[in-house]
Amino acid sequence: MAPEAIVRLDGEVIDPAALGVPRPVNPGSHEVSVNVPSHPEWRVALRLAAEERRDLLVATPAAGAPVEETPSGGSRRLSGFVVGGIGAASIVVGAVTGGVAFAKKSDVINACAHGCTQAAHDLASTGKTIANVSTATFVIGAAAVVAGVILLLTDRQKPAPSISANAIVLRGGGGLALTGKL
Repeated sequence: MAPEAIVRLDGEVIDPAALGVPRPVNPGSHEVSVNVPSHPEWRVALRLAAEERRDLLVATPAAGAPVEETPSGGSRRLSGFVVGGIGAASIVVGAVTGGVAFAKKSDVINACAHGCTQAAHDLASTGKTIANVSTATFVIGAAAVVAGVILLLTDRQKPAPSISANAIVLRGGGGLALTGKL
């Protein structure tokens, strides 16, 4: 356990060397608190009955780590969803413009059935432009979806350090074992 973390049971500081060793406690109300400098204090109130055992898992920040004020998930996860969503929308735009390009091609074929006019050439030019837009948005959308998936798959948040408290109350006494990983 990092020396910066201070664990207290009912206001009494627990020596880090005593963590993991059963500690006698009486039935009734107790409070366990964990302090790490520059981080909010974590506390829990317990009411133990005779012969009751209580397990606690306390998530504490690593020593020296800044306090995170962002919701869980982080910016990489959010970025993955945003980039992937934009990619999916681009694929839809590419598919729609592709459909419009095919419709223009059909119009050009019908217009050129008895010889191509200037209007048919203009339709063909418009169709080629729309086909190019379709291809570009489809390819960009596919790349964005891949990038979004990569961002989501590489968002590996490290599990928070923890302290576990096990209270054991028996007739005539009991114990509390605190263990932790920081």
